[in-house]
Amino acid sequence: MNPSSLPSLICLFAMPLLGAFIYSRNRQSRVHRLFFSLTVVIAYWAFTEFNLRQAESYETALFWTRAGCFKIMLSPLLIHFILSYIDKWKEYDLFKAVCLTYFPATGLAIADLLTGSINGFPVKGAWGWTIGRPVYPALFVFYLAWKATALAFVAKETKSYLKDADAHERNSFRLFFYGIIVAIILGIALGAIRSGFPDMSIVAALFFSIYLGFIISKYGLFLSPSDTADDIIDLMGDCLILTGTRNRIVRVNRALLKLTGYHEKELIGENMSRLIDNSSFTVTPREKDELIDSREARLVSRAGRSIPVLLSRTIVYNRGNMPLASVIMAKDLTLWHKSREEFARAEKLESYELIIRSIVHDFNNLLASISGHLFIAEESGTLPESTRKNLDNAEKAALVAANLTRRLALYAKESALEKSVCSLREIIDESAELVLKGTSIRFELVSGNDVWPVNVDRYRMVEVFINLFINSRQAMRDTAGRITVLCANHKDDAGNDYVKISVRDEGEGIPETIAAKVFEPFFTTKPQGTGLGLSIVKNIVESHGGTITVQPRRNIGTTFTILLPKASFAQETVVSVTDSGEAMPPVSILLMDENDSFRMAFSTILGQLGHRVEQVKNGSHAIERLVNAKAEGISFDCVILDLIVTEGVGAVQAIKRIREIDPAIKAILTSGHADHPAIDDYEQHGFDSVLKKPFVITDVRNALAAVFGEKVAG
Repeated sequence: MNPSSLPSLICLFAMPLLGAFIYSRNRQSRVHRLFFSLTVVIAYWAFTEFNLRQAESYETALFWTRAGCFKIMLSPLLIHFILSYIDKWKEYDLFKAVCLTYFPATGLAIADLLTGSINGFPVKGAWGWTIGRPVYPALFVFYLAWKATALAFVAKETKSYLKDADAHERNSFRLFFYGIIVAIILGIALGAIRSGFPDMSIVAALFFSIYLGFIISKYGLFLSPSDTADDIIDLMGDCLILTGTRNRIVRVNRALLKLTGYHEKELIGENMSRLIDNSSFTVTPREKDELIDSREARLVSRAGRSIPVLLSRTIVYNRGNMPLASVIMAKDLTLWHKSREEFARAEKLESYELIIRSIVHDFNNLLASISGHLFIAEESGTLPESTRKNLDNAEKAALVAANLTRRLALYAKESALEKSVCSLREIIDESAELVLKGTSIRFELVSGNDVWPVNVDRYRMVEVFINLFINSRQAMRDTAGRITVLCANHKDDAGNDYVKISVRDEGEGIPETIAAKVFEPFFTTKPQGTGLGLSIVKNIVESHGGTITVQPRRNIGTTFTILLPKASFAQETVVSVTDSGEAMPPVSILLMDENDSFRMAFSTILGQLGHRVEQVKNGSHAIERLVNAKAEGISFDCVILDLIVTEGVGAVQAIKRIREIDPAIKAILTSGHADHPAIDDYEQHGFDSVLKKPFVITDVRNALAAVFGEKVAG
């Protein structure tokens, strides 16, 4: 074999493989198809070059020289490649585009075949046969002039395109032209190095083709959106179904396969009735060939599951205005339906919250009235000891009822934490008693005497353990089993002190796949569950500066671990006023409350404490009485105002006017609401102290002592 034919031989085998590989990556892409055509022409050129080098006679060499005339088709293919990418090819009708590119090239190729006017004639050299100069220079000049004109036109269109192109598009062409320049330089350099060696342009063409194929395959350069339509369809988030005229499926995208669980081959050729539940989607005769926009339907998965979707259909018509195909888009509504159900549940919970808060307010007012009258009866001094003891028990029961309403209020709305230094043993025992009493579940609390106290809101911490014990009880299906709570001191890696509480049950356990979701709102595995219990637990623990984690142990129970910061003795503590034998100087009090029973009882209690009391029903009456008292020369030392009344103005509105009348007057706020902003931030609303209904006599003494700065007698 002639060594000079080796480049042509390599090109002959490499080009078809490269073209086929790039074309297989995207058969719908114009760029991929044109690249494949380029490699075929270059391979044909290499074939003729190889045989020319091997020719043993002038006649054989002339035959292969003439046969190589069709390499001229590389120029129109390259022009077509560039104009297609910049979307200029479609701007011209097919006839004009062919006249600019393929028609002149074909004519020149035929002329060269007949006359050798462009390729020339074979010449025998030291390296074998090569091609000499053309015999008819005029035709060769015409060929060069056409080529220059076409390239100038392409350059003009490219410049116009690049003017408005983005960085990615400009980079594509920059790499493309770098490849052309390097290929030209390579061809010239090889020709200079191997003087007398046959034409090396085939080597430059091979290099350029490999380079162009690489940047198309590796970086997706020169690809317009229309070239990547298949990829775009498969990457769509919504489902796409393409059907033919007989309603048979001809194409589906990846999103639909993922949603329904089908394989593509199972759907292609099948009727749409296999995929869409006909009972959920019907098309009237009038709508048969019309656009259908946003209609809810249901897809049927491979497993038979019904999937809600929002479906729309577009009809594709042929040139004769006859229906050719249908493009159906389906958007999965599963999450939307779930969100809608959760929203409806949240609205229902919000309604429950309003009802609960109203009940808590009214119930606290009643308890306050009951407690007041019980205290009055107990202090009457004419009752036997057994009756007095019964009244004392009734008063304690009222306080227990008040604690229950506080727990109920926690469900209604978050309010400020009322922290105090507490022992966890008492909180845990109380919670277990409420949840586990009357069940066959055994409870064990393991806690040493040296466990640190914690600074917590007692009622909310009770809520935490109630929810955890309910969760454990349900996990054990209320059957025999054990709930174990371990309390111990704990120091983290940073040296911070915590109390560690582990709540362990012997239920079914939590699968590891859902362990991370158990604290999410509305997440539940129970058919009748709300999914709020553990979410509330997490919020309460974190509001105390703590953490809660779960250790799933399938079939051997679950352990929840809570870390709560150790109480610092510098933190807030509750100071109780004890009997000291000292009497507080009597003060003049204006009491405002719309509940007649409570107002009378509270007024009597204040009177028994030695104070002068006047009663009014609402804030408007309180303001009126203060104005009249000032005119009469009578002064009040203190006003006690109910937060909310149904008639007239409440405490918050009234205090502003009262402060204008008498800036020095003391003001105490009372309410059965546990979560009103004015309760948590009473000073900012103009009050000196607060009394939360229901309250006992000690609470009243503490509030008055805080306002007047006096010791309180028992």
